[in-house]
Amino acid sequence: MTYFPNQKASLDLGGFIRNPKIIHGISYSGKKITLYEFLSIRSHHNYPGYETCEYMPRIILVGEHLSEELKFNSISINYSNLQDWLGTNGFIESRSPEISITYKKPEKITAKLNDVYSISVDYGFSCSREFGKNVNMEQIAYIIAESNEERPLDEYEKIMNQTMNFLTLAIREPVYPLIINARTKSMNPGFDSIRIYYPYFNIPTTFKSIHPLKMLFEFKDVSESFDLYLRNWFLKYKMIQPTFDLYFDTMYTSRLTIQAKFLNMMQALEAYHRRKDTMTHLDLPEEKHSIRMKNIISSVDPDYRDWLGKKLDYSNETYLSKRLEEIMNTYLDIIKGIFPSKKKRMSFIGKVTEYRNALTHYDAKKDQPKGEDILEVYPNVKKIVELCLLSELGFSIKGILYLFNKEDVEKEIALDRFDQAVKMLSK
Repeated sequence: MTYFPNQKASLDLGGFIRNPKIIHGISYSGKKITLYEFLSIRSHHNYPGYETCEYMPRIILVGEHLSEELKFNSISINYSNLQDWLGTNGFIESRSPEISITYKKPEKITAKLNDVYSISVDYGFSCSREFGKNVNMEQIAYIIAESNEERPLDEYEKIMNQTMNFLTLAIREPVYPLIINARTKSMNPGFDSIRIYYPYFNIPTTFKSIHPLKMLFEFKDVSESFDLYLRNWFLKYKMIQPTFDLYFDTMYTSRLTIQAKFLNMMQALEAYHRRKDTMTHLDLPEEKHSIRMKNIISSVDPDYRDWLGKKLDYSNETYLSKRLEEIMNTYLDIIKGIFPSKKKRMSFIGKVTEYRNALTHYDAKKDQPKGEDILEVYPNVKKIVELCLLSELGFSIKGILYLFNKEDVEKEIALDRFDQAVKMLSK
């Protein structure tokens, strides 16, 4: 078997193994390899000759021969742009009298997720040198999910994916797992580990650094109550999962048209409203609606009553425009920063509702919204989804206002510093 990261892995064997769940092997360098859960099996019959089979594993584990029940005590993941988000490093530079660089590992930060798992931020360090030319020192940040007892890999995978989405919301760019290491109870902490690869996970080969002002929030914005924000994230994920899924599908699918992105975000808002107990879901109280239905159906020819009753099954649900208005009114102090007047808010609601209906319920008699029409409203639709997610995460109204305006705040601070420097130089 040959495998290169970001490419599909396949194992060619002579003969046939029926429905294998796990296959063990040894690499050329002597490392133990476990192939787990085969997504496809291709059989080739050669005449003359013998049968060969191609096995494509979902997971490759390097370092141990593991049983079918994959269980670990911890998994550590280095995500793309994680270091940018954390904004912490242990390098100390001195230029007097000689240039020297030392490294002190930042403190490990641990948050208790629930009774079973904790999540930590920790750091590794590597140093390589080409004698006479250069020295390269690198700090590598990890998110670590740990348990006191060995837990199944699929549980860790859920934590890994939800943490990845947490970072994607924070950074406003897709985040990917670059290095995944797992440990069992019998392994020597800090030395032994099992490297995990997911051949079908399509990961970009290069990543650009992201400036903090381009992020929705940084680690320093959640560091004081890191455990609270994480617990909220995992808890709310179950409650409003469709909204999460639509938002992150849009973030990770690069080929989506602006119309598809817009529809995803509109559906995310509708799904959010439907799952919030504090929102109004009915046009009328059920008792009043029941009386209204009886009056309407009784006034119709008996032959059409069943048909009309089915057509009116969802007639008491509140309209999309009302859902959007209620969401915006819930976060009015923040929304006013985007749409200062009620007239502008209602105009926006009218536009996005019209565009959504035109794209969803095609009518040849009506004009379809153009790409530039969608481009005009999409950033604010996305921003309202992010506002809802930040609120569920635990940010206060004041905190969200700061996050949405921090770029302007930082610019003002920078200008003040510049003015002060100019005054000092002029003295």
